[in-house]
Amino acid sequence: ASHILPRVILLGDSLTQFGWSSTSGWVARIADSLARRCDIVNRGFSGYNSRWCRLIAPDLFPADSLKTAVAAFVIFLGANDSNRAGSTTQHLPTADYEAELVRLADYLTGPAGLSRDALIFCSPPPVDGDAWDRCCQERFGTPGTKTLEDVPPYRDACRRAAEAAGATFCNTYDGFLEHGLDGDWRGLFCDGLHFGPAGAERMFDLLWPEIHRRTERLPQLAPEWRTVDPGDLDASLVSLMNSRE
Repeated sequence: ASHILPRVILLGDSLTQFGWSSTSGWVARIADSLARRCDIVNRGFSGYNSRWCRLIAPDLFPADSLKTAVAAFVIFLGANDSNRAGSTTQHLPTADYEAELVRLADYLTGPAGLSRDALIFCSPPPVDGDAWDRCCQERFGTPGTKTLEDVPPYRDACRRAAEAAGATFCNTYDGFLEHGLDGDWRGLFCDGLHFGPAGAERMFDLLWPEIHRRTERLPQLAPEWRTVDPGDLDASLVSLMNSRE
């Protein structure tokens, strides 16, 4: 019998790519919480915006590849789209960002075969523009490209795209502002843009209820070791594995 684990797939930018790290590990927290129940697929691409991700989606997720064994599919984009207009090649106007998210969802739930019930859109989080400017000046010798005021229109566009796509919406922006570290949300970030440990924890706390709802009834892969009969390993393991189908 086949025992393929369902997948939880995360598509995003650096906030997702860095989600395995020891300091920004919100994706690692999801993987730990779903050990032996789901495979976690991290498709985070540092610097990418919604259009770039939509264009590579058919290569990442070919036709019918999402038809089965997908418990949740998270789209977490907008941190680069919301760069100040003219500051980088990553910027997209809000209308274009919204349209790209809808087109991405249409591909995933159309040719790729994803169930709309699995789809979760996360808005971009707030950004500490002053801290990010200092980071850019120190690391690259260039000014920062982001301000807090630029983000709310992208949050709203993400919400509209989620509604149009029939997806669940996770309001990362307000969730970070309302529950900062000791009352200061800026402490959730290591450089104004990317999550520090407290920010990774907050991201997990915001997203986990929606992932948990989609995965809580999934069985654990393979039996607990205490239930295995050491006197008849072959028959015991095969029987216990099959009982979980």
